[in-house]
Amino acid sequence: MSDPDLLSQLEHDHGPLTEWVETLRQHISDLRGEPSPASVRALHPAFSEAVEELRDDLLEHFGREEECLFPFLCDTLPELRARIEALEAGHDQICGALLRLGYLADREVDEFIEQLDQVINTFGRFDDAYIQHAADERDLLHRANAGLNPAQRAALREAERGLL
Repeated sequence: MSDPDLLSQLEHDHGPLTEWVETLRQHISDLRGEPSPASVRALHPAFSEAVEELRDDLLEHFGREEECLFPFLCDTLPELRARIEALEAGHDQICGALLRLGYLADREVDEFIEQLDQVINTFGRFDDAYIQHAADERDLLHRANAGLNPAQRAALREAERGLL
C-alpha cells in the first residue's frame, strides 16, 4: 500500500493532537477549584511536558499546511482561499495562546501556583480556538479531497516532497 497523501496525513494528525489537548483538559480540570499546593506541584511537570509536546506537534502540523498545502490549494482551488486565510489566522491565535500557556507552564512551581487562574483562562482561550479550528480544518480537507483531480493529487504529492 502506498504512503498516505498529505491530505490524509494532516487529517490523521488530528488524533494525536486531540489526545494532547485532552490530556491538558484533564490537567486543567485537576487544577480547578482549590487544589492543594502539593497536588499542583505533582501535576506541574506533566502539565509542562504536555504543553511542550502539543506545541511541537502543532508547529509541525501547521508548518506542513502553511509551507505546502495552503499555497498549493490557493493556486489549485482558489475558491478555498478565504477558508485558508481564516485557518492561517486560527494558527496565529492558537499559537499565541499556546505560547502564553507554555510561558506560564515553564515558570517555577510556586509562580505557576500563583498564576493558576491565568493558566486556566489561557487554556480556555486555546481550547476554544482549537475546537473551532479543528472543525474548520476538517471541512477544508474534505473539500480539498473532493475538489482535487488525479493530476492535481500527483502535483500535491510532488510539492509535498519538498517538505522532507
